[in-house]
Parts: sequence; C-alpha cells; structure tokens
Amino acid sequence: MEFDWDDDKAASNLDKHGVAFEVVYELNWDQADARIDGRRAYGEVRLQALVQDGDGKSLLRRLHTQAWQGPNYQCSACRKTGDGR
Repeated sequence: MEFDWDDDKAASNLDKHGVAFEVVYELNWDQADARIDGRRAYGEVRLQALVQDGDGKSLLRRLHTQAWQGPNYQCSACRKTGDGR
C-alpha cells in the first residue's frame, strides 16, 4: 500500500492529534476494519479504517482516494481512537 499526503496537512495533524502521517507505513493494513465514510457527501470516496499499531493499540485512520493520484491512498487525518476532535 502506498500513501500520499499534503505536508501542511500532515504538520497540522501532528500538532492537533499527536500522530504523524508516516505511521501509516507501520500499521497492519491486512487486519484493518475499513469502511466507506458515508457521514457526508465528500465528492470522493473516503474510507475510515480501524487499525492496530505495533503496540497493539487501535488507531483510527481516515483515508480517502482520489482518482487522479492513481493507486495511492491520500491520507487526510490520523487519530488515536477516542480522540473526539
């Protein structure tokens, strides 16, 4: 799995949620509970995935795909579960 992200968004996510986007490469995506995020009409397909990190903690990863970026996932937010922000 390959991921892309906007560097400004990544810095904002780290400041706001304390999670660096680079952590997505350390997660076990084969075991992820991923579903389409249908909470709003985003104009693109977005996924929410519950994934465990190396410490066995569950982390919520919000990802969305954008067709013009090919097969890569565009990471838009990374949060620990229970982070209500």
